[in-house]
Amino acid sequence: MQRVPRGFTLLELMVVLAIIGICTAGIGLGLGSLLDPGRQLRQEAERLAQRLQVARDEARIDGRPLRWQADANGYRFSRREGSRWVTVERDDLLRPQHWQVGGIVVQPAGAIELSPEWIGTAWDLGLSLDGRTLRLRDDGSGQLQVVQ
Repeated sequence: MQRVPRGFTLLELMVVLAIIGICTAGIGLGLGSLLDPGRQLRQEAERLAQRLQVARDEARIDGRPLRWQADANGYRFSRREGSRWVTVERDDLLRPQHWQVGGIVVQPAGAIELSPEWIGTAWDLGLSLDGRTLRLRDDGSGQLQVVQ
């Protein structure tokens, strides 16, 4: 007479529970770092720094200054056309962007003009989120850095 298996062995159940535990811990740690305001702020600052670098290069190639300006919802780049500033809409990297994280505060609140000249004016920009602050610094020679 042959025995018909009726369920899982204790060893099989323990292996499954261990796998579920490892997966749950990994997901929990991953989500915790994604929701960290300091990490979110750094990612946003680095994303902005890349776009500012592209805008500076574009201004140098085109020979016309670009202006960057932020508000509570995001930021935009504008190009000087005659005596007025026109928002760049057709360039994927320079078109208006929304902050990927809500609540970012920019200091100073004014616009930054990116000159087509190779040596420009130095500037310092602060991004704050939930009590954390990062600064974007341009020394005027084209070296843009994200610092604390």
